[in-house]
Parts: sequence; structure tokens; C-alpha cells
Amino acid sequence: MEMGEVSIAHEWYRKAEERGVTPDSIESELRSLLARMTAEKREEAIGELLTDPVRYRWLQKKPVGKGRRRG
Repeated sequence: MEMGEVSIAHEWYRKAEERGVTPDSIESELRSLLARMTAEKREEAIGELLTDPVRYRWLQKKPVGKGRRRG
């Protein structure tokens, strides 16, 4: 992932999960890696990971909307 080989990293994470690594551990590592990337590389990596939108749904941007007002 850090070397820009996002598709290879994606496959590695899938295999790691098959071998017992928890999704939370993978998410934590990915968050750490993504935080250290430039904005351009981060967007590229996220786009590649979202080819599996179920596994990496936490990477999807939430739509900006108006919150409910109280009062």
C-alpha cells in the first residue's frame, strides 16, 4: 500500500482476513497508512479499495447534508 501497489495490498488484506486477521485490525492499519499519504495518493488508494465497496464501505464519503435542528 505504501509503495503505491494498491491492488496488491487489497489482495493481501483479503488473504489476511481469510487467515484470521480481524476486519478491525485491517481497518486500523489502513487508516494509519492513508493518513500518512498525500491527498492525491490517498484518493487513488481509496478509489482502488472501493472496488470492493462492501469490505471497505467505511471509506465511502458520507453525503454532506443539513442536520436536524432542535428547538
